[in-house]
Amino acid sequence: MKAERTSWSRGFTRQRRFGGRDGAVLGLAMLVVLLVAILGIGLLRLGEYNAVEVAKSVGAEHAFWAAEAGLAHARALGSQRIPFEDMSPSRVGSNVITGTTGFGSYSVDIVDVSQSGHAEKHYTVTSHGTSAGGVVRALQGHAALQVLGASYAMANGMETTPDGKRNFYGWYDWVDGPVYVNSQFNIVGPAQQTGGNIPLVSWGWMAASVAESVYYAGNIRNDNTIFWHPTDSTLWPDDPVLGAPPINIGACSNIFESWRQEAMAEGVVTSGAVFVWLETNRVRIASSPTTTNVFIRTNVVDSWNYYLINGTVAGVQGMVQGKVMLLATNTISISSNILYWTARGANDPWGPTFDTNLVTDSMIMASPTEVIVDADPRRVQQVDVHSAIMVCGDADSATDRYYGFCARNNDVSGAGVGQPVIRVYGTLTQYRRGLTGPEPAGASDEPPPNKGFGLHVKFDPRFVWDDLFEDKYSAYWWTQWRQVPP
Repeated sequence: MKAERTSWSRGFTRQRRFGGRDGAVLGLAMLVVLLVAILGIGLLRLGEYNAVEVAKSVGAEHAFWAAEAGLAHARALGSQRIPFEDMSPSRVGSNVITGTTGFGSYSVDIVDVSQSGHAEKHYTVTSHGTSAGGVVRALQGHAALQVLGASYAMANGMETTPDGKRNFYGWYDWVDGPVYVNSQFNIVGPAQQTGGNIPLVSWGWMAASVAESVYYAGNIRNDNTIFWHPTDSTLWPDDPVLGAPPINIGACSNIFESWRQEAMAEGVVTSGAVFVWLETNRVRIASSPTTTNVFIRTNVVDSWNYYLINGTVAGVQGMVQGKVMLLATNTISISSNILYWTARGANDPWGPTFDTNLVTDSMIMASPTEVIVDADPRRVQQVDVHSAIMVCGDADSATDRYYGFCARNNDVSGAGVGQPVIRVYGTLTQYRRGLTGPEPAGASDEPPPNKGFGLHVKFDPRFVWDDLFEDKYSAYWWTQWRQVPP
């Protein structure tokens, strides 16, 4: 017979059976608590790390925006169109422009990097932006204070006729150099152009307009592409710069007056309607093409020779040797080619071997009314003009057909193959761009094709090194913005 267990022995047996398992559960619970604690601490630290990283990222953005605000401040000061060092106070040096934004603060350093003898002013502009949390970012760029009459192959005030019609650039017009207009580019093109593109401005040069868009007419691609490439007609670079700050085109009147004063003090002054012959190293002036009573002056070498006509130049042509400035208070008519002695033959500006460094002759023609090419497109295929040309005044009336740089027979159909062209090697500055081809019938109409002359302009960069253009500032041009180490 089995002995009966007491309650004490049953309890002792239960404790022995389950005592070890109770300790294991307690250890497991403690391990879980420890793991949860470690995970919580990790999550807290991860949250702190993320918060720090987010703060750094936001701080970097705020610092970048502050640096951009500093650049905008510098650009706003540039609207004065005077050198930074001539501002009051001077803006050349360290921390010369400071300010705050809702995101931080900025300070701007400006260094003058202009070349001696160069009419333009050049600066390196560095803006340091600092966020509220102390993060610093820096942006740096280049600012060039350009000059009217020398910095551009073509600089125009208005691109419309006096009665409000658009003055178009066509397939027969192109410019090998920088172009800046205080108006809108008006482009027209024929169907035969490859891809419908318009080759107006050559590859690598600036094309800037104060307008926010380009007006297109004709069968062309409506995407603001107005550049051409010299060897690859399928390659089209960046769009023109739109919304550019206006250039000070009105300053050309002040330039003309300063040159007129120089001519009165140092040059030859005559009145009436005269004809001018450029004969290698001298200038001949007469009251008619057949008169023998002429004025002849030999050009002074290595300095400007001023000729002021208080009246009209009825015709000018010939070969320039030396440096000639021809000013007229009324119209200047170009009767035939005007060529530099050192830019002809093998050194033709339109030839494949042209070298501008070999050109030592210079000419400037300026008038407050118009400079007219007095040629007939039925009889000539091209007219070459080597000169910087400046027309400082507007048209006389809404019906005036001749203003700016223009062609007298701009509505006459040409003869022969292709469009007759006027080729200018120099610079062209006009208060209102003149008509070398026909004007459209209405404000937005396309002009009739194959009439008048096409216009080709090849930029002569030498004038920007001439002291005649010092202080003739037009506008700041800002380029090469990039982030740099703070």
